[in-house]
Amino acid sequence: MLEEPPASRHHRDEEPVMLVKDLGPSAVEAELRSLSPDMSGDVRVMQSFLKMIISILQSKRDFDLAQAYSALFLKLHLQLIAEQPELMEEALRVSRLLKETWISLQTLLNQNICLLSYIKSALL
Repeated sequence: MLEEPPASRHHRDEEPVMLVKDLGPSAVEAELRSLSPDMSGDVRVMQSFLKMIISILQSKRDFDLAQAYSALFLKLHLQLIAEQPELMEEALRVSRLLKETWISLQTLLNQNICLLSYIKSALL
């Protein structure tokens, strides 16, 4: 599924995400390890995985999932990412989106805290 061209995946973008979400932690790690060329994977598949993370972040859902998957992916494949310019480019996009999404989330959380404080003080 990760190897399909983006046009054919348009309506099925969430299928790979749902498949990975259904796996347990050790199965996720095994799947991420198998993306590496050393384990019968391919750089294109690794690039597609990073694009899947980008898709998750752009959907504004499952931030924690995207963050956990990207952290594990970096832990497992950091050296290869540094050696492959196309992977480095996608990893930088993921990093920028993670930062932007976190800032947005943090702003929303702060707004909610302020609103709750106001409501609490208004009721007392």
